[in-house]
Amino acid sequence: LDGSHIIKMTRLLLLYCYRFVMHLVDLYGPFALFKGCFDDVNLNKLRLAMTSNHGSLFNFDPKTIDWDDYFYRVHIPGVIKYMLK
Repeated sequence: LDGSHIIKMTRLLLLYCYRFVMHLVDLYGPFALFKGCFDDVNLNKLRLAMTSNHGSLFNFDPKTIDWDDYFYRVHIPGVIKYMLK
C-alpha cells in the first residue's frame, strides 16, 4: 500500500465516523438537551399505595435507579447493537 491510498482510506474512515457521530447527535440531541420537568405525582401515589410485596416487584421510584450502571450496561450496549445493524 502506498501513502496516498492509506491517506484516502483514513479520510474515508474518518468521514464515516464523523457522519455516524453526527447522526447520533441528531438522534439524541433533543433528549440530551431537554430541560423539561415531569410530573410524577400519580406515579408516587401508586408507589405508596402498593403493598410491600408489590413494591419490591414493581419499583417505580426513579431515585433508586443507578443511572451510570443503566447507561453503561443497558442503554449504550443496546444502541451499539441495534444502531450498528
